[in-house]
Amino acid sequence: MTRRILITIEYDGGPFSGWQRQDNADSVQARIEDAAAAFLLAPVAVAGAGRTDSGVHATAQAAHLDVPDKFTANRVMEALNAHLARMPISIRHAVEVPANFMPDSVPLAGAIYTGFCRAANRQRLMPDGSGITNTRLIQ
Repeated sequence: MTRRILITIEYDGGPFSGWQRQDNADSVQARIEDAAAAFLLAPVAVAGAGRTDSGVHATAQAAHLDVPDKFTANRVMEALNAHLARMPISIRHAVEVPANFMPDSVPLAGAIYTGFCRAANRQRLMPDGSGITNTRLIQ
């Protein structure tokens, strides 16, 4: 049996070619899938709501992954963050959802944030204290 876990992701897109996994470039999706495979000891697909271009940042990108029943949503978040600790990617929230749930069905799940401003709550993501602003919805 498996659990479907919805994760909310924050990331600095600067070092990535965008959200979606690509054969010839580094992506946010690939890094999260690699982190999940590291603690699940098996390949896992992460399905996201929408896509981003190279260099685009997000504060609330929605995605899901299916994990064995023994992993709670909180444990998945902790494990992913442990494996992503050196990356500018942070899992901000995780919750179990029904098995047929798709993240692109959530209103505003594709909200992508671009640009920068000063923001104290960005310390974990961007050590210089810079934050993310200028919202635009893409679906």
